[in-house]
Parts: sequence; structure tokens; C-alpha cells
Amino acid sequence: MRFNAILLAGGRSSRMGRDKAMLILRNTTLLQTSYDKLSQVLASKSDSQVIVSGNYPEYQGIVDEKLTCGPIEGLWSCTRSMKSNSAVLVCPVDMPRLSIEQFVILFEEFEKEYALNPEIQYIQFADWEMPFVFLFNEQSEVILTKVRDSEDSTKRSIKYFKSQLQGKSVSTQKEVFFANVNTPDDWREVNDEASFKLE
Repeated sequence: MRFNAILLAGGRSSRMGRDKAMLILRNTTLLQTSYDKLSQVLASKSDSQVIVSGNYPEYQGIVDEKLTCGPIEGLWSCTRSMKSNSAVLVCPVDMPRLSIEQFVILFEEFEKEYALNPEIQYIQFADWEMPFVFLFNEQSEVILTKVRDSEDSTKRSIKYFKSQLQGKSVSTQKEVFFANVNTPDDWREVNDEASFKLE
């Protein structure tokens, strides 16, 4: 099985008012921080790659074929350049407190569950839609394309995509890791080191 990662960074950042991926945290952009973490996770895996969704030429970013269609379009667009039978870690750029350890847990849990049940198609943390690992193969590609092309906008989502797959949730990690940066207030909170408490 191959191992890959998709970094979703192509959103419009309308609530933030500026490109979230280019926000600076500890002297580094959120995009670079996430890219580095994912690269480290995949460093020991052969035939692997981190694929960036969004208009970032310096990362060979993949621009959505259909604009303003949300994360499902970014996911679909990135898989166009991906080999089948890949365990794919999907991570949004706007969750800067996610750790390498959590990404490793998801990959390891997916491998373990897949060995027990080859029908398993994704793993996520309980109570959290992101990040997650899914199996990109012929079956999930068909489902992903059908969801992406749905005329019902309520079904064009990653959440709905996963609802069409057989998956499993693993133990929830501490909530602080899943801080999501959508607004200026969210950004101020993430920048407040005092709020980043693991205990």
C-alpha cells in the first residue's frame, strides 16, 4: 500500500479576510508548517507524496477544476494525480496545532484496521471530521467523483463522501489540538500560547 497526504489549502478564507495559508505562526506560514509536518510523516514511506490543494506554485499546488465548490473539489482535484491503492491522509491548512504524532496515529490505526478488515475505507478521530485517512482505490474514486458531481449541493461535501464509505473512529485526542482558524478571533486565540494547554 502507498501512503500519501493531501493538504487542503485552497479555500477562499472569506471569514478571515485574507489567505489563511499565508498567516504567520512562529515565523512560518501555516502552509509551510503543515507541509513540513506531513512531509516528516511520509519521510519513511516509499513512493509517497504531499499534494497541496490550492494556487501555490512553489508547492506544485493543484488548483480546483471547479472554483468555489469547497473542500470536496480540492480533494477530488488532488486525487487526479494520485496512484490507486493509497492510504491518504487529508489535513486542512487551518488546524495548526495538529501534531505529527496524531498523523502517525491515524496511519497506524488505518493499517491495523485494514489488516483486520480489508473493507475498511477510512479512519478518523471520534468527534472530528478532520484530519482523516482514507483508502483511495477504484471504489472510493467512483464514490468521490459521484459526490463531487452531485447536483445536490448538500451532498457535495467531505462529510457526505465519508458517509458513503465504511469507516471507523478512534479515541478522541485532546480538543486543544483541533483548534480551527476561520476568523480573526480564532487566529488571536491560536496565537495565544497560554491557551495551548495539553492538561
